[in-house]
Amino acid sequence: MNNVTYLRSELNNIFITLCRNPELALGIFDSIPAGISITTDKTCQEIRHNKKAAEFLRIQLWESLSHTASTDLCLKMYFRGKEMSPEEMPIQRALWRGEEVNDLEIEFVWDDGVHKTAIVSSSQLIDDNGSVFGAVAYFTDITEQKLTKEKLSHTYKVVEGINRLLLHSLTCETEEELDQICLNVSQELTESQYGFIGEINSAGYLDNNAIGHSGWTDCRMQVPSSGGRMLRRAILHGIYGRVLLDGKSLFTNNPAFHPDSIGIPKGHPPLKAFLGTPLIHNGKTIGMIGLANREGGYREEDVETLEALANAIVQVITRKRAEIELQESEKRYRLLAKKLQEVDLRLSEDRFHKVFNSSSTANSITRLEDGRYIDVNQSFLDLTGYEREEVIGHSAVDLKLWVNPKEREDFFNMLYKKRFAKSVEFKYRKKGGAIGYVLAFVDLIIFGGERCVITSMINITKRKKMEEKLRLSEERFFKAFNSSPIMMSIRTLDGKCTDINNTYLANIGCSREELIGTLYEELHFYGSYGPPPELKKAIIEKKPIKNLEIEYYTKSGKQRTGLLSAEFIELNGEQCVLKSVNDITELRKFEKEIARLDRLKLVGEMAGGIAHEIRNPMTTVRGYLQYLGGKKELHKYADRFQIMISELDRANSIITEYLTLARSKMSDAKTKNLNVIIKSLVFLIETDAIKDDKYVNLELKDVPNLLLEENDIKQLILNLTRNGLEAMDPGGYLTIKTFSNGEEVILAVNDQGKGIPPEHLDKMGIPFFTTKDCGTGLGLAVCYKIAARHNATIDIQTSPAGTTFFINFKVPETENAVVNR
Repeated sequence: MNNVTYLRSELNNIFITLCRNPELALGIFDSIPAGISITTDKTCQEIRHNKKAAEFLRIQLWESLSHTASTDLCLKMYFRGKEMSPEEMPIQRALWRGEEVNDLEIEFVWDDGVHKTAIVSSSQLIDDNGSVFGAVAYFTDITEQKLTKEKLSHTYKVVEGINRLLLHSLTCETEEELDQICLNVSQELTESQYGFIGEINSAGYLDNNAIGHSGWTDCRMQVPSSGGRMLRRAILHGIYGRVLLDGKSLFTNNPAFHPDSIGIPKGHPPLKAFLGTPLIHNGKTIGMIGLANREGGYREEDVETLEALANAIVQVITRKRAEIELQESEKRYRLLAKKLQEVDLRLSEDRFHKVFNSSSTANSITRLEDGRYIDVNQSFLDLTGYEREEVIGHSAVDLKLWVNPKEREDFFNMLYKKRFAKSVEFKYRKKGGAIGYVLAFVDLIIFGGERCVITSMINITKRKKMEEKLRLSEERFFKAFNSSPIMMSIRTLDGKCTDINNTYLANIGCSREELIGTLYEELHFYGSYGPPPELKKAIIEKKPIKNLEIEYYTKSGKQRTGLLSAEFIELNGEQCVLKSVNDITELRKFEKEIARLDRLKLVGEMAGGIAHEIRNPMTTVRGYLQYLGGKKELHKYADRFQIMISELDRANSIITEYLTLARSKMSDAKTKNLNVIIKSLVFLIETDAIKDDKYVNLELKDVPNLLLEENDIKQLILNLTRNGLEAMDPGGYLTIKTFSNGEEVILAVNDQGKGIPPEHLDKMGIPFFTTKDCGTGLGLAVCYKIAARHNATIDIQTSPAGTTFFINFKVPETENAVVNR
């Protein structure tokens, strides 16, 4: 029997007993922290709710709220997006169909827009004769958990969107294609129907760079000045103008009534909602992203999403623009260099001078003997800033054109050796001291009967700046790749690794040399079963996958959990796969721990409410039983009275454990030594052991004092030692150890039993779970609660040779004293 079934059975028994006493029932139900709805009306016309349920359902305490009543309700219930009819609701299903409903996730929606979500279960109420007399539903509010999960999912979507932009910046051939992809990602993540990306031109007007495809389909405007589909030279006014002028994001779900609204042109699709975010580069607003008509309107989280995307969009577009400009510049330079090399110096002198002087390259002729200039063209003068008379008859050394003397020396050494020099880059100094870069092509000629050097120089200062800009952009991209908190790798289709980021290496414990060029991921990353079938299918079909939950293994063999995504890219003409794995191991552990603590908290709070209501009448009943048992005329029933009293005492002990679960803070914590408390219990523990021919062994090391609640720690030790003794056969040894480990004091209780089955490990410490025939399932739950109150943790090591419970206490910062055993 699992915990939920056991709890449901216990609650059913309580309802059968207490519903015969309505006043007591109302008090008990209101003290229960879980939502309870109950009916004894088989038509379900009247359903009553306790305090917790009333707060959740937004009604008065114990007010009837039924979806079968004749009055209309302002509340609707949805399961998996579909509104539920009365016959589909949990309490009606239990009573009318005899179904036991388990853990339905139901959304509650009121007319005023309030949304809540709860996990609901229901079952019939059956009396002692086996007859159904009603039904009960109980539920847990998971609204906040749902919102947290949705926010985390939203964050993953934004990160994935930015990764897509970075990926496409490597593969897009044109800036227009990249602009459109950036807009498509923005519309997709914000669920927008329309959108555009615009940039402010040099005249201060807005030009559209990209517009959503659905926008062109719906738009019927006539814009003669646009020169085609893209709107150009739009005045900065209206709502979008406010975004650009203020340099801040803006959204409105009623655009027609916004103070900056100027209406919409004829033929423009209607605007139901608008969101705009500026594109900012080097602190200056250069353009914007405008989105419209999200179903249900825009929210603050949509603003955060678009602002995160805007930063990435500016980076990828700036990088692509610099890359394209550099490619075009190099193409022009190669063309000019080729034309210059094809000049036939054997042409007539007139033709030579015509070409020489009219060329856009900076041409010069110098004597090889002394390096003095014989002739220069106008482009040379424009490049250097000198007048012709300042150059002719002087050398480059005289004019201090060379910035780096070492470059000049290397240049002429190469010239003497090869008789020519092609594509030599060097720095030059203009008149006035400004520094620039040139690409030089040099050859030896005979001019006027003298050996001369003809030099053609192309100004590549802008190109060098663009190269530096591109280098910085690529550096930022690879820094983002390597510093990303998500594990990322680039692999060929056959699985060989071509690049891998630092997060990946840190998570699996391998070096870059071990992975580059290997099939490690295919052979070891996914364990003995290899890559998941979904990934294999995606690679065959060349389709991306997103957030596939997988189990992967580190180099040491440790299993972890991650979300795998894969995109296909082309690098250096080869099809590759960009894989990213977002490690969620700790998140999954956290979710399990939260679930366990929620169950523990629920039982503890129920204990606090129920125990005090039951204890007083039990005390009265016990007193009367003792009184009646002492009467001479009832002496023959003394043994029966004693059985009833012992059962009441047993119930009272369970209530005591319940109350221990209900406490959340230490009430009387003092500085104590763990060894002293253990020694005070040795006689009691050994007495329990000797009765069953078992033995106790102490291994107590010197440990620091701790802040402890002595009675709680005694109860924890006794619960663990009694569990250990009960797990062993006669002749076994129970070992109690204490020792220090860094900033922690460890209490270890080891038995020589048969161990805990693997399927039971995750249930350790859950209330009502027990493998004992007469156990209550509260002993270990109490231990976990006591440990939590002391800011301690419990770890378990088990095998067929025995089990050890480790309780890890943190040493207070001010406690340095160590006492002897």
